[in-house]
Amino acid sequence: MKLRRTNNGVRVVDCPWLVAVFPAVGLIVLVQFLWHGSLPKGDNGESALIAIVVFLGLAGFSLIFLKRSVFDFDAIGRRLVWRRRNLWGCKQGVVPFEQISGAVVTSTSSSDSGRSYRVELRTSQGFLPLTEHYSHGLFDGEKACQQVAERINQLLKVNHQQAMDDAILQLALDGRRLDAIAMVRQRYGYDLATAVRFVEGLTDNAHSVWERMKGT
Repeated sequence: MKLRRTNNGVRVVDCPWLVAVFPAVGLIVLVQFLWHGSLPKGDNGESALIAIVVFLGLAGFSLIFLKRSVFDFDAIGRRLVWRRRNLWGCKQGVVPFEQISGAVVTSTSSSDSGRSYRVELRTSQGFLPLTEHYSHGLFDGEKACQQVAERINQLLKVNHQQAMDDAILQLALDGRRLDAIAMVRQRYGYDLATAVRFVEGLTDNAHSVWERMKGT
């Protein structure tokens, strides 16, 4: 994910290029093996060939579903123009700045890759992620995502910390409890147990207010 300055504002472009490189690398390796006749003989040769074919198949599958996302934030026209494209088609939209409450960094975790991050926009229609995937790489890790979110909030003239507070409540109300807890820990530095109680308190208070509003 890269953030670039434009004449009217900023542009965020995301294309997981490493996935696109894999098929080319695998094809080059396979051609080299076949050209020089250096594949091992017997069972080892068959295993090597099968491994290369499987590698190419997985990489090709990833390439087919690879999506390039472009988000143009127009500070003059006060609107966001976005599109997400792959081999199967394109999704796009236009969102006025007035309908964007801010940009925040959300995260997820797994036992294999640890914690991964992405930037999401909180809009009047819900959350709009800048990327469909989470990443933990050098160029898309937490620090890089925070820089992108802060730059977008500056352009939107939104307080970054307030955007996080608003997003925490919205995530909790939307049922994205784990995302809300992760953001609370990032925002306030709480331990897990304290963050859980914090989010539970938010949702309980919100539900209580809603019940009182229905009763009036």
